[in-house]
Amino acid sequence: MQRDVPLVDRREGLRAQLAVAATSTDDELIDLLVPPPRPCWQTALIVLAPAVALTGIVLLSESGAFAPRLDADLAQWGPNKHAFTVVFRVHNNGWTSTQVRAVDASKSMFGATHVLTPLPQTLAPHKTLEVTVRFDSFNCEDDSTNDRSDEIRVRVKNTLGFTITRWVKIVTPGGEQDGWPAETTAHACAAKNG
Repeated sequence: MQRDVPLVDRREGLRAQLAVAATSTDDELIDLLVPPPRPCWQTALIVLAPAVALTGIVLLSESGAFAPRLDADLAQWGPNKHAFTVVFRVHNNGWTSTQVRAVDASKSMFGATHVLTPLPQTLAPHKTLEVTVRFDSFNCEDDSTNDRSDEIRVRVKNTLGFTITRWVKIVTPGGEQDGWPAETTAHACAAKNG
């Protein structure tokens, strides 16, 4: 004999089965979206790894290991008939040594340039290298300073062995706004004419 189950009991039983099925489906979805718990050391590693990597990148860039941190200023200059000589001081502001391989001041719009300082030379951290450059000619009548560059190109070899060309702005002693080409030409022309 089969006992008749009242309709209300069947509905409640069906609801209970649906609730269990829904709960198991929800649990499966949550398991897919939320990863299982990890040990504390793994969580700490995941959180700290990007911070350590970012700190390393900042320290390497500040050290000058990838791109040497250079600046330069104008030490002295003097005319010699139609040519004149300029001495640049190149400073290594990084934490690592770099090798100065070449200096190019041809964008100054003077005549041919000749670097008189023997290169390459190693430049230690926080040290200065004086580089003497002779310009074959200068023109006292040419006052077009707009086309002249205030920068020199310095070719260096970094700590990792890569050769890089850096544009280095020249700081003039008097802080002239026309830049070092105009300042040196004015002094050279004054000495030539005076």
